[in-house]
Amino acid sequence: MDVAVYNKKKEQIRTVSLDESVFGITVNPDVVHEVVRVLRGNVRKPIAHAKDRGAVSGGGKKPWRQKGTGRARHGSIRSPLWRKGGVTHGPLNERVFARSLNKKTKWTALAMVLSGKVKRNLFCVVSDDVVADFSKTKLVQPFVDSFLKEGKRIHRGFLLHSFSDTSSIRGVRNIQQLRWAPVSGINIMDCVNAMYVIVPESSLQALTSFMKRL
Repeated sequence: MDVAVYNKKKEQIRTVSLDESVFGITVNPDVVHEVVRVLRGNVRKPIAHAKDRGAVSGGGKKPWRQKGTGRARHGSIRSPLWRKGGVTHGPLNERVFARSLNKKTKWTALAMVLSGKVKRNLFCVVSDDVVADFSKTKLVQPFVDSFLKEGKRIHRGFLLHSFSDTSSIRGVRNIQQLRWAPVSGINIMDCVNAMYVIVPESSLQALTSFMKRL
């Protein structure tokens, strides 16, 4: 399987071969959806919380006697029927959304996402000189305009690299639409959230080797 290698102007200058065992597998949307749902649940911290009648302060005394007043009987002013009373079946922040996930399933889903990007031409291999100097934000902006901008809209990108010295790409940190990570830090959430996955040509072999070890 061959894909294009692009220069700074997003012009094809040559092609490079991809390993089909990593970038050419069949995509199962159900597996990807399940993995993404579990991973999102694992970082979810519920905020909404309502107090039931047992958690609301006050209401220990019966408001009025049971009979003889002509009014409806009540045992507590914190009943859900009362203003400022407890809430029935309200949300609780004690709920745990975390679930376990099979490791093999997780990394298979990641390979499926990468394969899907390749099939839709959203997996971009760029020559090394494109990302040779991203030390300042102004040096990254032309790259964003060429690869991520479409009309007035700027799509999200995820840059994977195998550079030992990250000072040359520190300018990427100021670009909101462009995230970056070392090959060993690849994760399915960044790949799913980004429109384009971008890999320098010299880092492609490292990415392939890393995915095969999983």
